[in-house]
Amino acid sequence: MNLPMLVVWIIAFSVTLIVMGAAFSYRIKGESMGMALLTVAAITFWMTGLVLGFFVTLFSSPTPETWWWALAIRVVWQIGGAAFFGLAILFDSSLIRKEDRKKIGGWIFVAVCVAIGVLVSLNPLRDLVQGPVTIHGTINLEILRQMRPKYGPSIRGALEIATPEGTHYGVNMFGWPVQKAEEILEQCDNTGEIAIIVMLQRMNRLLDAWCR
Repeated sequence: MNLPMLVVWIIAFSVTLIVMGAAFSYRIKGESMGMALLTVAAITFWMTGLVLGFFVTLFSSPTPETWWWALAIRVVWQIGGAAFFGLAILFDSSLIRKEDRKKIGGWIFVAVCVAIGVLVSLNPLRDLVQGPVTIHGTINLEILRQMRPKYGPSIRGALEIATPEGTHYGVNMFGWPVQKAEEILEQCDNTGEIAIIVMLQRMNRLLDAWCR
């Protein structure tokens, strides 16, 4: 996870913790912040999307026909959860008076939540809009397998693609995507032959390959 995305996750969890902290504080004081069942559902949907949405795309096995399924599920879960969370807080919280709910301040909060959802799911969203890309070039796949004493086995892969025009692509993967890439490229002898690679460029996922 790079630094900008780490900042986004920190902001997302901070917003959630602030809201839940304010809710519990009001409860302790004997006041009601709202927190109806719908709001609890919204917070749950939002938090599970942040934490588990990543695994939807990580452990999927996309093909040229089904490449968009996992992407769409993650995008809807994370962006929809963010919008659901923002709207639930806007309309269920006693911090925002009913007469103020049509004012810009509350809707800015909703917009910020949606923006966080978009940023968290930005790469799958961009691949969903762009679709798979086809690259012609020579390939070299290097796989590193390790056994870590505390965490068990790990697998990482680095795929380099060099096109005849001189463009170079570097694809770094870990875990399940590496195993799928290895299966897809098993027909290639990995000695610099020309290949046709179909992949999701932002998510670094190979969908198919033809080698000659």
